[in-house]
Formats: sequence, structure tokens, C-alpha cells
Amino acid sequence: MCIYFVIFDSPAVRVRVRDINDAFSELGRMVALHMALDRPLTKLAILQHAVTLITELERQVRGTRQAWWRSL
Repeated sequence: MCIYFVIFDSPAVRVRVRDINDAFSELGRMVALHMALDRPLTKLAILQHAVTLITELERQVRGTRQAWWRSL
């Protein structure tokens, strides 16, 4: 048996991989919901869209804060 298969046959590794895949599924649902996407996304696309979404939300929050400070 190859060492590669022995490493990935560990129960702890299988649990970790399952948890990561579950997290990607949830993040993919949130990204699709907020960006109105209706197609399945790859893990790379999920991460790219998440970065775009977070950047846009951060920009909106910073803009709101700046407007709030100016109104004082």
C-alpha cells in the first residue's frame, strides 16, 4: 500500500476533510444567496466570490462609518 493512501485512510483526516467540505458547502450557499448565483461553484470559485463579497461588504461598512462621522 502506498503511503499516500495510508495517510488519507486515517479517521482523523477523513473527519477533517469532511468538515472542510461541509464548510465549503455552507460558504457556497451563502455566496450564491448574496450574489444571486444559481449554478454550482467549484471550491476556487467559492473562495473568489467570497473574497469579492467580503470586500464589497467592507467597502459598504467603511462608507457608512465615514458618512456617520461626517454627520456629527
